[in-house]
Amino acid sequence: MPAPDCGDVWERSAMIPNHNRPGQPFSRETEAAEIKKLRDAQAKTEDMTARLVADIRAREVLLAKLKAENQAAPRPA
Repeated sequence: MPAPDCGDVWERSAMIPNHNRPGQPFSRETEAAEIKKLRDAQAKTEDMTARLVADIRAREVLLAKLKAENQAAPRPA
C-alpha cells in the first residue's frame, strides 16, 4: 500500500451493497435513486428555463412593438 501522504489513490476498502438493508445508509440501490432524482430535477430545471426564455422573448417582442407604436404616435405640440 502507498504511504498515506504520497498522494496515490488507495484501493477500495469497503464493498458497497447492492440493496438497501436496515442499518446500512448506503447502497447501489440508494445511489441509483438519488441519481434518478437528480436527473429528474435537471430535466425539470431545463424545462422551466426554456419556458422562461420563451416568455422573455415574447415580452421583448411586445416591448419592441409598443416602443414602435409610441414612436409613431403623434406628439402634442
